[in-house]
Amino acid sequence: MSEKFIITKYRVTGCWYGRKKSDTVVDIGELLSVMDGFCKWVDGTQHMSQTRISGKGCYPFDVYVKDCANANHDFLVALWLSSNDSNSNIYAINENDPPNGTQMVEKKEFTKGQIPGFPAYFFIDTDKCLLYTVRPSHLPINGRAQFDAAIKFYMQQHAGEIQKTKRVLQDGTIAIDLNMVSSDGEQLYPKFESTLQKVSSSTETLKKKFHEIRKIVHTQDISKKTKDEKQRLIRKAFDVIGAVLDDSDISDSKRIKCEVDVRLTLEEVEHFVKKQDEVRNNERFGFKFKGDQKIMWADSCIDKKMIEIPVKTNDGMLISARDLLDAIEKNRSSVIE
Repeated sequence: MSEKFIITKYRVTGCWYGRKKSDTVVDIGELLSVMDGFCKWVDGTQHMSQTRISGKGCYPFDVYVKDCANANHDFLVALWLSSNDSNSNIYAINENDPPNGTQMVEKKEFTKGQIPGFPAYFFIDTDKCLLYTVRPSHLPINGRAQFDAAIKFYMQQHAGEIQKTKRVLQDGTIAIDLNMVSSDGEQLYPKFESTLQKVSSSTETLKKKFHEIRKIVHTQDISKKTKDEKQRLIRKAFDVIGAVLDDSDISDSKRIKCEVDVRLTLEEVEHFVKKQDEVRNNERFGFKFKGDQKIMWADSCIDKKMIEIPVKTNDGMLISARDLLDAIEKNRSSVIE
């Protein structure tokens, strides 16, 4: 059995404690230590609920770790993203199940004690400091921002480099104080970040012609939406321009397309390329240049590809980290290289 995945490439550009220069190269040994420690932390928990990760980088999700696997210096991490928007959740797993990939799965029927959401998969090559999001094509986002936040959370809360002091407050609450300053006074706040890898040819074209961009194009595929969902989405667009919407014309609508006249700086153009990586899989941003009706899509600048990977699924829904890692290792050259 094979599943279609969208593979997007990132470079790990930060993995350390304290402040360092922006051009500091990540130490392979430090990244390996952090990833190994992260997986050992997850393996040491008994319930999914104990892997909950908090922090502003996780918004708009509650984030848990579904399971982890490693082979030598390669790691496969599967997060569980529980959306604040219930309509975005696809599956549910039991909060008391262990985070080892054996969870039972429910689809769109959530009961007490279940964590609704969907998985997000990440392959990390620590030897090359590379991160790949491995997104099943039917899932809405790749969750890379949540992965960065998850590793940073682990580094602050669970990694051994930071000294911790336990104390009991007057009301009996147990407080954990983290010593975030080294013996020489250096701030030891953890840093973990990854940077989107871009296609150089398309990126250079945008850099050379950004001053000729006259329109931003934003499209959204609504072909799989219900009529009610289509009405809500299209009505928002019509309200902006004060137009009257005839609901009878909506049922066959397949796409919303918006074009806006603009003058952009290079930084703003790069922002739209980055935003394309973060939006859901039914949205696209593009650019129209002066005197040309052709659209240059922002995703043409992103180093990603769609590929089939032969991997077993859990009732056709979930994939274990171990099975996905093994499948990638067997097809490494076609998947990530």
